[in-house]
Amino acid sequence: MVASVGIAPNKFLAKMASDMGKPDGLFIIPYGRERAVLAPLPVRKLWGVGPVTARRLQQMGVETIGDMQNAPVSQLRKVLGNQAVLFHQLALGIDSRPVEAEREVKSIGDESTMEEDIFDREDIECQIALHSDVVARRLRKKGLSGQAVTLKIRFASFRTLTRSMTLSEPTRMAEDIEKAARAMAMADLLWSKPDHTQPANGDSDRTDLRDVLTPAAWLLKDPLLRFGGYDCLDFESAWEMGMEAVIGYEQMTKETPQNELVSLEASGQAVLRSGWDQKADYLHFMCGSLGGGHGHFDKLHLDLSYEGEDVLIDTGRYT
Repeated sequence: MVASVGIAPNKFLAKMASDMGKPDGLFIIPYGRERAVLAPLPVRKLWGVGPVTARRLQQMGVETIGDMQNAPVSQLRKVLGNQAVLFHQLALGIDSRPVEAEREVKSIGDESTMEEDIFDREDIECQIALHSDVVARRLRKKGLSGQAVTLKIRFASFRTLTRSMTLSEPTRMAEDIEKAARAMAMADLLWSKPDHTQPANGDSDRTDLRDVLTPAAWLLKDPLLRFGGYDCLDFESAWEMGMEAVIGYEQMTKETPQNELVSLEASGQAVLRSGWDQKADYLHFMCGSLGGGHGHFDKLHLDLSYEGEDVLIDTGRYT
């Protein structure tokens, strides 16, 4: 069994050490060496720093965690807002959160690492069904039900794709969990904007959904997902899935979706579009508060595009 272990003075540093020890190793960050170990790492390695935030930090000269250690908090606040102090402390290796040996169960999951990569649709669907059944049995054993379903796929390169879906009602049945897992890839297609990005929904990063739809189309052999993917297999997917996937993906048939009005009831979202070309008009509704540190509590969020160009983007962010 492959495992990585990180040992450090606090939870944040232990997680960083674990990542630095991957895919199969032990990494130790000693007391007193926290700043020195973190300093040469790119700022993107800090928890919570996404691609867009990293680019904005780099534009002000903060490229490494060491740069952030030495930057005034007032300067960082221009990009990080009210989170500047927190990120500055993390860059210095400071994390005062206690380690909790026992805590209330908030999620139940199941995952496994294959001895060999699997690309056959039937094998993938079988694994989804098996894991759904295991999770459902664990829920029933503990007398619990779950309402949010998360699907995670990890490739040999350690690239990880994760998608989540909130059900209309809590469940402990394997059929409900499996159905939700299968629906997630299609949901990415149905809510994609004319420029192939996803609606903001509480985040400022521009996420190109073709990065997800392209490997999903090949793995699930789905012509609708193929329509939403890149014209050819992206580099990462080609590297991970091989020449057979490169050739097979290009030979796949595309099928244009017929849904111009889509209701994603489980997540409280609806999409109306004039068509599926890049010059289409597009209106996305999100009904319900985003909450949390990245969103506000208004009950309606919307994105509007006219002839493929963004007119209104509601990120839903406090900042």
